Amino acid sequence: MPIILGPDGPSLGGFVCPGVVASGELWKLGQLKPGDKIVFRAITPEQAIALRASAPVVFSRKEPEGDVSSHPE
Repeated sequence: MPIILGPDGPSLGGFVCPGVVASGELWKLGQLKPGDKIVFRAITPEQAIALRASAPVVFSRKEPEGDVSSHPE
């Protein structure tokens, strides 16, 4: 059974690392709950680059426009 080790995880200690999670998809790991099932699939380096390029669009640090402190009635 594959496991995902984050940057604060242990070293692989000689075990084989069959793949990595594309950096543009790392945010999805934070949405998982214990016991969730995921599927790994192979992608090309070009696809990984495209995923990374699109991630900042979804998660930009741009300040929201308008008054976000008030609630609509």
